[in-house]
Amino acid sequence: MSNGQSDALLPSYRTAFESMSQGFCLLEKVPTPAGTPSDFRFLLTNPAFEQQSSLQNVVGKTILEALPGTEPQVMAYYDQVALTGQPVHFQVYLSALDRWMDTHAFRLEGHDPPRVAVLFANITENKKAEEALRQSEQKYRTLFNSIDEAYAFCQIITDQAGQPVDYRFLEMNPAFENITGLCIEKILGQTARQAIPGLEDFWIETFGQVALQGQTLRFENQSAPLDRWYDVYAGPAGEAGSGLFAVVFKDISERKRQQAQQALLAEIIDAISELADPDQIMDLVGQKLMAVLPLSSFSIWQILPHSDEVTRRFIWAKDPRPIPQQANLREFFDRQASDLIHQGENLVITNTQTDPRVQGPAFKALGIGSYVGLPYRQAENWKSMLSFFSPIAYDWQPDQIALLTDVMNRLLPRIERAQAEAALKASEARLKAFFESLPLGVGEIDCNGKLVLANREMQRFVPRGIVPSRDPTLQDRWQAYHPDGRRLHPEEYPSARALRGERVVPGVEMLYTDDEGRPIWTRVVTVPIWNDERQITGIVAIVTDISQLKQAEEALRLADRRKDEFLAMLAHELRNPLASIRLGLGLLSWTDETDPVQQQTVRLINQQVDHLVRLVDELLDVSRISRGKIQLKTQRLELGALIQDAVAAIRPQYEALGKGLHFTPWGKPLFVQGDATRLGQVVTNLLTNG
Repeated sequence: MSNGQSDALLPSYRTAFESMSQGFCLLEKVPTPAGTPSDFRFLLTNPAFEQQSSLQNVVGKTILEALPGTEPQVMAYYDQVALTGQPVHFQVYLSALDRWMDTHAFRLEGHDPPRVAVLFANITENKKAEEALRQSEQKYRTLFNSIDEAYAFCQIITDQAGQPVDYRFLEMNPAFENITGLCIEKILGQTARQAIPGLEDFWIETFGQVALQGQTLRFENQSAPLDRWYDVYAGPAGEAGSGLFAVVFKDISERKRQQAQQALLAEIIDAISELADPDQIMDLVGQKLMAVLPLSSFSIWQILPHSDEVTRRFIWAKDPRPIPQQANLREFFDRQASDLIHQGENLVITNTQTDPRVQGPAFKALGIGSYVGLPYRQAENWKSMLSFFSPIAYDWQPDQIALLTDVMNRLLPRIERAQAEAALKASEARLKAFFESLPLGVGEIDCNGKLVLANREMQRFVPRGIVPSRDPTLQDRWQAYHPDGRRLHPEEYPSARALRGERVVPGVEMLYTDDEGRPIWTRVVTVPIWNDERQITGIVAIVTDISQLKQAEEALRLADRRKDEFLAMLAHELRNPLASIRLGLGLLSWTDETDPVQQQTVRLINQQVDHLVRLVDELLDVSRISRGKIQLKTQRLELGALIQDAVAAIRPQYEALGKGLHFTPWGKPLFVQGDATRLGQVVTNLLTNG
């Protein structure tokens, strides 16, 4: 370029020099004594110099004069450029200015001492932003490395059509290993399908929506290959179209198991509440548990406090292999395990063939690989145990034991309640049959006079379900009377009296007229029912149909009256011929008193006539007694004389039979108060009966 051309361009260069945003300065190396810091003098600056550095009027000054304490590193860069002629680019923090500078330095050739041109820019704000970003990034990295949730930074992989087909693991935090069971070192950089064989398409499709469509998603899903449930939060990362996304997730498998177990428990409770047969209840529970646990059977055993003998009460079994009805604990467990059972402790055997506490061959013979025994407690007492059997060795988890415990705590009370309900139904059926078979009406009546409970016979007498004392329509159909003949008022009926607290026992005879107009004699007995507060809550009424009894009484009364009439007639009819016979005997005894045979005969006949007279008198006495008309004439009597007369009167009968009758007086008089005739009859009857 010629000098003319250079002169023409000089104004353009100056304009560019003065308008440029970067600071510029021209430095000249200053000679310094050996062993002292290098220094450079400012020869030229542009307007932007002051803006970028905040330094003013520095031309003619050295760097150390304008900016004391300038970092030696800066001088070293300038020395390097001045000596070698090689340009340098560096970023440096100037503590004196509290600024970061982005600097380009190069040497201008043909000058001695060397000159260095410097272009620089204040990048303090950029540096602060970078530091803030670095600190923020460090903070988040520390956060992600310390949180319990797993974190993964990934990139989606698409096919030629742009559809997601896989994703690659770029970065993970330490919790990732615990939550997935995958080793970070092994899978870092691998794709998801490589790291997790059999991974469901759901994950790739869902993360594809996040990375490619910019969606932020929160969801729960199960990973079958990892056998875990996850709560996942996924969001896009990086610039649009980069395919980058971040995932934060946690293992919720235990919660899901608990939810599933609680749902199963609720399903079991709801199902068994509708069943009444214990075997059906056991079968339903067994089917439900078998769907989620490796069970072959379970059974309920009765445990005795001080005995190793146990009795099976109920059982459910998937397989036909029988569990014994009776067993001895020591046949299956050692003393330590047996003691645990007697102490009411849970007993969990994960492998019956390796656990030293059990008799392996006994369990093997029954096809049992693992065992869970749970005591059923009621308050502080227990006498039953629920035993669960699995055909395989199985590592029973705490939440599974908790599920089985919950099932047991619902199952056994339900079975006991079902048994109680069955026993109650049987008892009620027997009571109802007994109640209905009673030949009398029995009913419970409330305080309003309404039937609460009654057998069929009772309903015959109370067809409207209300006792007659409270039902005006029935009052005319019930009749009862006082001894003086007055009719009872309804408030005097037995039910009304019992509702006032009276016990109407043995009852009141009442005449009831049924719907067909037939009269029925009844005896009504009522008693009040008292509660613990001595308040009447109702009454019990018993109505007995005594019509046949009344008929029998009337028939008996009629027969008795006819008997009395017959006896009286018979006695009177017999007295007349006996009187004639006695008169004839008197005449015979007067005709020939010298004939001993005749006199003996007359005496004998006379004695028999006296006997017949006494019999007639006794018949009349019976009639008088039955009619209540007998009269006793009591007086002071000497018992020995009375007996002497009776013996004398009856002795001829004994003599006629060839028997002797003797009386030995007591020796002292013995007086009694009585009727001489009746006492004489008593002695005579005793002697003649003998």
